[in-house]
Amino acid sequence: MHTLQGIFGDERKRKAMFEVAKTEVLRTVAYTLLRQAYGVIEPRRPMVEQHPNFFDEVRRFEIYLIMQALLYSNGNKAGAARLLSLNATTLHSKIKLHSIDLPLEPAPPDPDSNLQLAEVANRREVELTSNIETLKTEVMRSIARVLEFKANNQSYAVDFDGQHGVKFYDEVMKFEIELLTQALSHVGGNQRAAARLLGLKTTTLNSKVKLYKLKVDFIAA
Repeated sequence: MHTLQGIFGDERKRKAMFEVAKTEVLRTVAYTLLRQAYGVIEPRRPMVEQHPNFFDEVRRFEIYLIMQALLYSNGNKAGAARLLSLNATTLHSKIKLHSIDLPLEPAPPDPDSNLQLAEVANRREVELTSNIETLKTEVMRSIARVLEFKANNQSYAVDFDGQHGVKFYDEVMKFEIELLTQALSHVGGNQRAAARLLGLKTTTLNSKVKLYKLKVDFIAA
């Protein structure tokens, strides 16, 4: 009896885990497609041999985090700030500083919106019904393009939680450490050479090495 309970219990657990996994996969695909649609491009992993500019790379990374938060909050700045563990004024300042376009800004209320939505929904239903096969094909092609892009372009992975968000400054710090560590490793720990690779002053790089307490085997500059 206990054996049977164990078998069926395990089966139920496996099904539950499968459903959770399936939901996560669908959510990932959906938001990947949305990011593509809204131009939220995942940051590529820094390649120091290509001499990237440190501050330009960090700026692009900050824009990516902010756009991610705006996407998950449907353009609501207060919601995006919460997802990034920022106060609203700081987020607003960064949006202005980086000249971030807000394609997800909520539209002003329209008194005829309900009627318009109903008409659009009816038209869309007819279109979808008549073109369902075309729609399915296009969706599959879009997913394939996204997956191909991700496979061919090594991105800097950020586990962005759409419900709980991330800590903005922690993620930026990790990104900066990745850049600095890569550059220092590439030149055998020579700070002056690493600074040249990243378009930084040597004193700026040295300050960041101390700030982040990076453990690198240095050679004389």
